[in-house]
Order: sequence, then C-alpha cells, then structure tokens
Amino acid sequence: MLTRAVVYGESVSAYAALCASASELAGEVIAVVVGDAAAAAQVSELGVDVRHVPYDGTGLLDEHWPVVADVVAGEDAGLVLLSATKRVRALAGLLAVRLEAEVASDPTTLEATDQGLEYELVRYGGATVQKTSTTAALIAVLGPEFRSLRSTATEEQDVESRSLRSKADGVGSCVSKGGPGSITLIGTPPPPTGVRLLTRSPKTEQSVDLNAATVVIGVGRGIGSEENVEVAAGVARSIGAELACSRPIAEGVGWLPKSRYLGVSGAVIQPDLYLALGISCQVQHMVGVNGAQTIVAINKDKTAPIFAHCDLGLVADLSSILPSLAEQLV
Repeated sequence: MLTRAVVYGESVSAYAALCASASELAGEVIAVVVGDAAAAAQVSELGVDVRHVPYDGTGLLDEHWPVVADVVAGEDAGLVLLSATKRVRALAGLLAVRLEAEVASDPTTLEATDQGLEYELVRYGGATVQKTSTTAALIAVLGPEFRSLRSTATEEQDVESRSLRSKADGVGSCVSKGGPGSITLIGTPPPPTGVRLLTRSPKTEQSVDLNAATVVIGVGRGIGSEENVEVAAGVARSIGAELACSRPIAEGVGWLPKSRYLGVSGAVIQPDLYLALGISCQVQHMVGVNGAQTIVAINKDKTAPIFAHCDLGLVADLSSILPSLAEQLV
C-alpha cells in the first residue's frame, strides 16, 4: 500500500468516489479543493484532510492550476487521482511536468502491488488492453471507463474489486478517522497569466449526464429519419431513459447534439440496460457501451456486429416496429 495519495475533482460530487478509491491504495488521502469554504468543509466530511485553494467563481478556474501543482508537489504523494473533465485533463499535463510523473489517462483498472502501481488502458478502440506498471509517482485521470482497483501490497488476498460508480453512491467516510478531516487554507495567490475573463454565456446545448442513466436508448443511422429519432426520444422519456446516439447521428446528420454521442471519443456508459436501435455497432461504439449490464439490439441487418455483443437481438425494420414499440412502452 502507498503511503499517501492526493485527489482532485472539479466538482464536490466527484470526491466521494476519488477518496474511496485512494483510501484502498494509500494509507493517507489528501484532497485538494479549489472552491469556497463550504466546498472544502463538505469534502472534509468524507474523513480526509483538505488543502483548500480559495476560488469564488470569478475569473478562470485554470488560473489556480499552478497553485494546485505546487500543493500536490509538496505532498510527495505516490499517486494522484483526478476526476476526468476537459479542464482537469489539462491539469494532469501540468502536474506531469511539475512532478516528473507519468499520466494514466482513463485507466480501466488500477492496482497497488509490492513492485509499485499497475494499470490497464483500452487501446485501438477497445480491440486490445495495455497493461502497464510503474515504480514512480503516477497521475491517474479516472473517467467512466474506470471499473476496479486492487491493493495487494499489504494483504495476502486481493481486495474485492469495486466499481467507481458504486463508490459514488452513498459513500460516507472514506478513511476511518472517526470524524471530518482537517482543512488547511492555501493563501498563495494565483500567478498573473495575461488572460482576462470578459464574459460568461450559458451553453445553448442542453446538458446531459449519460453516465448517471440506468437505462439508455441509442439510435444509429438505421433509425431512418429525424422523425423516428423523435419517436425514440418519446419512448426514452416515457420509461425514464436517456437518449444517446452513434457518431454519424451527432456529427454526420446532426439529429442529436454531440453530448449524446457514445463511443471511443464520446461518452462511455455503464447502464443497467442499453437499447440499441438501428446501430450496427462498430468497435469504436462498442467501447462506449460495453459496460452495460444488458444490451438489447434491434437492426434490420442480421449481419450487424451488434448482434455479436448483445444479450437479446431482434432482426427487424425499425420503420415498422418502432411505432409498435412506442405504443407498448409509452
């Protein structure tokens, strides 16, 4: 087991899973929080010591990255766990230079052994998995692909693997401290960058959290028309599911926003049920959905690759079966 691990998330909600993961791999967990005092206090309730970098929401969050890098470097941790967002990925690069450490971007597993840290990465669109080990410090950017961790350095038997998603549900205290952790205020101001924030504008695209959905309906080119996409959206709303799509639907014809695109360069999901409508399911798409507990597919092409991966498949023309499906489920 490692001596110390540092965790950072862009939102308070990310810390429960990060701290729980880190506590399985290290004896001490330090959380770096960039935000207000309330955010720091909330994270400390998880039972970890907090290094609080004040940020009131004005200016750019990225301006505080050099301060965060200095704080992390001062902790001399063998492992840094980051919750994946676009901005945090940029932070990972800065930390790698500052700490002279390697970065594991979107590992699927992470293990602490007597020889150091081992982790697995999905390569070539999910066609293969690369297993890597290091004896140096590691920065791991944990996305939805992350499935399990183990610590074998201090136990004769493996710790039971726990998914990142399950840790996020109802984790109270990550470390057995018997109460909240301490909060240390970091008073170092961010260095000047020469960049000024002039204005903020809300995103016009509706936000969606596909990772949190227990049921996801995905539509592909086989859906036939934008009108059928609307029918599928109605089905999704009626059963409390989220609507997603393949890359051609989002980037080709633009029937759905890119935030709903599933695949190796899109969202990666782990729902209880994934219903694929008119999706042939190339390997790039399968990377985004192979974490689903159950996959049900409807496609008129009996040779579609999706049928090799699904639990239940139906060869049928969606233009004729979709209205019946909607009638039964709505």
